[in-house]
Amino acid sequence: MITKGDLLVTSQFDKTVREYQGTSGAFVGVAASGGALGDPLGLTIGLDGNLLVSDGQTNQVKRYDSASGTFIDVFASTSLAGPMGVTIDDGVLYVANSNPPQGVQAFDATTGANTGHFVPSLANPSPRDVKVNPANNRLYVLYYNAATVETFDLATRSSFGLLMPVGSPLGSGGLFTPSAMAFGPDGNLYISGGTFGGNLGVRRYNPTTGAFIDMFANSGSDLYAPIGITFGPDNNLYVSTGYANVMRFNYPTGTFMGFLSLTALVG
Repeated sequence: MITKGDLLVTSQFDKTVREYQGTSGAFVGVAASGGALGDPLGLTIGLDGNLLVSDGQTNQVKRYDSASGTFIDVFASTSLAGPMGVTIDDGVLYVANSNPPQGVQAFDATTGANTGHFVPSLANPSPRDVKVNPANNRLYVLYYNAATVETFDLATRSSFGLLMPVGSPLGSGGLFTPSAMAFGPDGNLYISGGTFGGNLGVRRYNPTTGAFIDMFANSGSDLYAPIGITFGPDNNLYVSTGYANVMRFNYPTGTFMGFLSLTALVG
């Protein structure tokens, strides 16, 4: 994610969150470490301005001081199992649960108290990411196993159904094993994923109908195992990859702009 012009990257190798200058890629410092952080996967900025990090190893969301990066406390843990993507909207923290009880756990974003559960309509979909669409105020949940997105009513937690049909072996637009999603400056939904052999990339979908629009970003062949994605304050798309680097793509063209020269990136 990008905050105040800097890029925050979870590092599973050394169990930290690392901060880089968003334009040059210069290493700024460690944004979060300690507190027995075992597997940092998702992150967001809490209502108090501190950093919230989902830990897939300890099944917790941990809080870190935004200035020093030091561990503050376990912010949320009730019913979490394999927590991954996280987001905050209207005073609620939403956490994607990849293990049973699969779905999304909701927490009071001030106190960390659990406030409910969004239940998938599919068996074993393995949720990976969660976002709220500001255009329609619906919860979007990305499913790794099913290669689709399910949307929910925020108030009633009832499902509106799958945004795009489940495909076999590939989902809509060739989507496969998706990892992350983001809403772009155009309001469309962008999802990272695909298969090796020229099919990896970031795909763009209509957020209302689920219709596949195009392959917005690839590097001319494979996108080096795209994982996390975010749009920066420059509107460009930043993609972290499984090869311990970050790629930048121009918005609105999707043209590959190069790798950020990230120093001290270890995973």
